[in-house]
Amino acid sequence: MQGQRTEKETNPDLKLIRTLLAAFFLTQQVWFAELNAAARFNAEAFDGEIIENAELLRLPGLSLAVVHDGAIIHRLNVGFADQQKADR
Repeated sequence: MQGQRTEKETNPDLKLIRTLLAAFFLTQQVWFAELNAAARFNAEAFDGEIIENAELLRLPGLSLAVVHDGAIIHRLNVGFADQQKADR
């Protein structure tokens, strides 16, 4: 029985499915890394817009947090928390 293979081991469809699943899981890591890089780029553009508008509105300070599914995924602090210290 040692030299015999089961149908499961020799079925070409199962080998193809295993190969495709392995390729899928390996490429997901690359895809998520690219997605995160794109998200960082958008966050930088978003920060630029917020900073520009805060300056136009002459806001002494601004804190902003973006929350997704209960977790803070992005933070931005602009200006001063204490206007008296900023004037010195």
